Amino acid sequence: MPKNVSSSSALIVDSQLGEISHHREIVGALSFDKIDVASSVNMALSYLRSVRYDLLLVSYDLGKGQKNGLQVIQEALAEHLPLHRTVTVLLTNPDVSLLVGSLSAAPDIYLAKPLSRERLAPRLEKIQRVKRAVYRVEEAMDKQEWNKALIYCEKLASFYPALASYLDRMSGICFLALQDYSQAEKVFKKAVSTRRQNWAKLGLGITFFSQGKYQDSQQCLQDIIDHQIVSIDAYKCLAQSFQVAGQSGVAITTMRKAVMMQPTVPQSHAALGNIAAFFAEWALAVEAFQSTMDFSRYTGLQSPEYYFAYVRALLARFADGQILAEEMEVKALRALESVSNDFDAVSIECRVHVLGFWLNWNQEKQSLALAHLSQAHEIFLAMPLDDQWLWLDWLEEALECAVNATQLTSPREMMVKTRIKDSWVDLLLVGIHKLNSKDYSQAQVMLTESFRLQPASVATALATAQLLITIKVKNVQDCTSSNQQIAHVLNGLVAQEFGLLTQRQAQQKAKLIPRLYELLE
Repeated sequence: MPKNVSSSSALIVDSQLGEISHHREIVGALSFDKIDVASSVNMALSYLRSVRYDLLLVSYDLGKGQKNGLQVIQEALAEHLPLHRTVTVLLTNPDVSLLVGSLSAAPDIYLAKPLSRERLAPRLEKIQRVKRAVYRVEEAMDKQEWNKALIYCEKLASFYPALASYLDRMSGICFLALQDYSQAEKVFKKAVSTRRQNWAKLGLGITFFSQGKYQDSQQCLQDIIDHQIVSIDAYKCLAQSFQVAGQSGVAITTMRKAVMMQPTVPQSHAALGNIAAFFAEWALAVEAFQSTMDFSRYTGLQSPEYYFAYVRALLARFADGQILAEEMEVKALRALESVSNDFDAVSIECRVHVLGFWLNWNQEKQSLALAHLSQAHEIFLAMPLDDQWLWLDWLEEALECAVNATQLTSPREMMVKTRIKDSWVDLLLVGIHKLNSKDYSQAQVMLTESFRLQPASVATALATAQLLITIKVKNVQDCTSSNQQIAHVLNGLVAQEFGLLTQRQAQQKAKLIPRLYELLE
């Protein structure tokens, strides 16, 4: 979208008319000639999509049951709206815990209410000077040009030693994005050693988690939470570190706390749903995924996987006898209709019909189930080859279940013949063949590269996990299985949304994660 850039523009986000008037008066006195006002997160985002502001002044509390002000920044970044020129100020009540948000989605300035010109003006002037100095860095980061941003950071550090802390934070974010965890650890450790920096402690905890140093990660992240600092990333990483260790109660409780503290944040509900589904807590998973759908709809955070996860969790509840067929069917059909309307990808329509098959097959409605399966099969054959390989397991599991009731067959054999040489698919198939042939060194080369090229492939992640377990258990001499390699695959499995998985894949994931965790030395 084209941007209308004003040299002195501000957006005020607040739901209280009295405070809006007060804030407008203060901002106007600071020579901002264009001032817009929004009363909700969604309204603020509609402005941010069309106007690039110099100042974003947001109240954290936007009303009971409404999204909080921090979510303006989070959702703007999710939509890749450039904020590097914008100074973001978050206004909180004096008794509210410190809000970090995440490493990248944190405001530039925190101020307690009531706002005054005397407190805002000097802080604003200072951060504007900083923004001008680091403009190139933040511009590169907005474009996800991480190496370029690091070069700018290094150059600026020699010219502006006073900006060391600010530049360290940005360098740490870049190293994490590049998966250079050893350098990220150095940056965050340095920042933590100088003085208490909540962002640095958070970054260090995430870095430890990414390297499979789960106990070290827990110490950092628990310290953040114990200091009443609200951070989605801290809660999510901490909960997942308990998840990989099989500590279901602590993992779920941790994410429940995150949801209670910020009940309108869809990322927290999604993390809770994924962990609950992993431990087969289906009632909680259904509730969490329902909230995720509600709070993410029509935002940059909306994902079809939340809808598919919700339906799969409903089917699991029905299979366990926890929900009546009529209630399950109504809720599942509503979700499938929504995802079909909200997303127009062919692969999504195919998966909708696959779940339509399971929905009817599990209720012994064979004719309806087979009609959905036939439609899924027809749509699948029209999909691009790359998409076919991503979702082949979805179709095949349904075909296997209905093998005695349909003449439809898997298109796998035809797909194998038409695969592109050296593509992630080719590497996956050759890697699995080498694994089955016990040629572990070649299997590792192939599967590692396939996983790098297409981390969204569940089949590749599962095959790579199985390979690492085999190498470690059999003590294969000509292969490597370092803690960092194991952690990379383990965390990749943990990060994959429940909605991506077939029932069989979810079962495999539940078996492989604890085995991978046991291999860490």
